[in-house]
Amino acid sequence: MIELKKCPFCGGKAYTFHIPDNNEEEQKLHPKWRWNNAGMWVVGCHEDMCMGSINNVTMIFVTEEQAAEAWNKRA
Repeated sequence: MIELKKCPFCGGKAYTFHIPDNNEEEQKLHPKWRWNNAGMWVVGCHEDMCMGSINNVTMIFVTEEQAAEAWNKRA
């Protein structure tokens, strides 16, 4: 398991997220959704109003390791 530093904005637990592919199975689960950057990785916390929230993604990565490394190196 990859170790992640806490969110620098809220101090919350950080998570990685693999953006799903826009395949048939995903379309059945979420018929109105179309994922941007499918197959890529993001990292952030789950606090709705936090700038570090995984929903406020500003960077995407090819691998989970790259996402974690960038998150853990931030100032």
